[in-house]
Amino acid sequence: MAAGGTEDPSLVDTELRDMDEDCLWEMVEGHRYRIVRGICPSRLTPYLRQAKVLGQLDEEEVLHSPQFTNSAMRAGHMLDLLKSRGKNGALAFLESLKLHNPDIYTLITGLEPFIDHNNFSGLIESSQLTECLAKAVSSLQEELSQEKRQKLSLLQHCRQLKEKAARLEAQTESLRGIETECNRMKRELSAHFHEALKLKDELYGLSLRYSSALQEKDLAITRCQSLQEELYLMKQELRHAQVTSCCEREQSQRANGDAQPPADELLKLKEENEHLKSLVDLETFSVVKEICKLGPGIHLWDICLCSYRHSALRAGRCRCFL
Repeated sequence: MAAGGTEDPSLVDTELRDMDEDCLWEMVEGHRYRIVRGICPSRLTPYLRQAKVLGQLDEEEVLHSPQFTNSAMRAGHMLDLLKSRGKNGALAFLESLKLHNPDIYTLITGLEPFIDHNNFSGLIESSQLTECLAKAVSSLQEELSQEKRQKLSLLQHCRQLKEKAARLEAQTESLRGIETECNRMKRELSAHFHEALKLKDELYGLSLRYSSALQEKDLAITRCQSLQEELYLMKQELRHAQVTSCCEREQSQRANGDAQPPADELLKLKEENEHLKSLVDLETFSVVKEICKLGPGIHLWDICLCSYRHSALRAGRCRCFL
């Protein structure tokens, strides 16, 4: 239906009233998708009740039924109820759109909405229309107040969210610092761990060296004990050689009483004998001193043994001479 800029509104309303039911609902159903998403059923039901196309129970069902969970579902059910009311349902719905949703009225009919209280539709009396309009204004004012309260609540909530966002940002910065410190500590821990592994390897090497040193010490102690035994045997041999030398000398002196050796030669032999005794004592002291040093002095035992052997040979020579 085309809209005429100079068309008489009364003629337009008459034209709509003269249309049959199917044409009216065909126009409405052609824009059902836009209607159910653009209208608010709670605004339209007061007028529709005054027009007697909806009852109180119908209004309660549309607005408060639990099976309709959103405004689009409630608007769709309201259209179904109005369609069951026939032509009056369509006319009343279009007139309610003039009051509350003129843009949708223009979308459906292609006409500019014009409200004439003296020539409205005949579905509602003027007094009832005035009452309906007053209720609609009151409803709109109440909705406006609710929207203002909701706006203040949203502004307050927005401020709270901004404050919370600022606190979260501060916490984020703090967490970044903590994360940086944690990464640094991880790096230090890794470095200390590698250092600990290195020290562990060094400790293992030192343990091996210590075990080797203990084995060398045991070998040195065994060698020292063997040298002590050999030293003891050599001392016994030397003493036996001295005793034998003294006995042979006495026998030689008794057998050759007249053949006395020269006094100077006898004195010389005695001095050499005393020298040998002092040498044995000195070497014994040296060997005992070297025993305390264990391993590092092992080669000194060989020197001492050579000395004792040399002393024994000299004592033997002296014995043969006497």
